[in-house]
Parts: sequence; C-alpha cells; structure tokens
Amino acid sequence: MNIFLSVSVNAGRQYLPTYKHIAQYLTSGGHRILDEQVVLDDMSTVEAGKSDQWIHDKARRDIEACDIVIAEATNPSTGVGVEIGYSVMRGKPTYALYLKEKEDRVSTMVKGNDAIKIFSYSNEKELDSCLGTILAQIN
Repeated sequence: MNIFLSVSVNAGRQYLPTYKHIAQYLTSGGHRILDEQVVLDDMSTVEAGKSDQWIHDKARRDIEACDIVIAEATNPSTGVGVEIGYSVMRGKPTYALYLKEKEDRVSTMVKGNDAIKIFSYSNEKELDSCLGTILAQIN
C-alpha cells in the first residue's frame, strides 16, 4: 500500500524519533512511504535548490497517488493541516495520530472533522497498536 506520511517538518523535529518509528513500522509491513524524505535527519539536502512551489506540488502529487494518509498531529503544523485538508478533499482515507499528553495542542479542525479517524497513544506499544488498527481497517 502507498502511504503519505504527514509530519511537522520544520517545527516538529523533536518528534523525529516518533516519525521514524512510524515509517519503520509501515515499511516493515511491506508498505511504501511516498514522502520518505520527511524522516531523514537532515531534509535540507533533499530540498536544496527546490522551490516552495516544487515542494508543494510534490506533496499534492504524493497525496493524489497514495492509498491512505497518516498524519502525526502532535505538533501544531500549518503544513500538516493543509495536507490533511487536501487529503480529505480528495476523498483519501485519512488518519491522525497524536501523543495523549499533548491532546490540547491538536487542532480542533482535525479532532472535530468526522472524515478524519483519530488515534491517540502514550508510548510506542500503543502507537504500534494504533498503526495496526489503521492498516487492518484498510486491508
């Protein structure tokens, strides 16, 4: 399955280990992350010389090509919000994950949207359970 992984690229890098864990879980199950660069330690080398328009258009193409969108929504992010909105608009199955202790930081525009399936977790074991549930719903 082709998956678009939406994460906070600029302001949420403290959650990079979580993003990597999600990507590892998904790819170990044989799934493909279309935007795998989001889990690199240094994205600047990937995006060097690319215009904002190019980056935007690539994300749109990846969302259009994916089977599902999984967003890690713990860290407030305009980019993640736009990607989630575009995904919903395109009719893609859309899932948002967030760290339970940070629930108050998750946008009500995400939590209040019935088109987005929301999962919270407290640790990696719960995160894995959430991801397993998501994949079971799709398969």
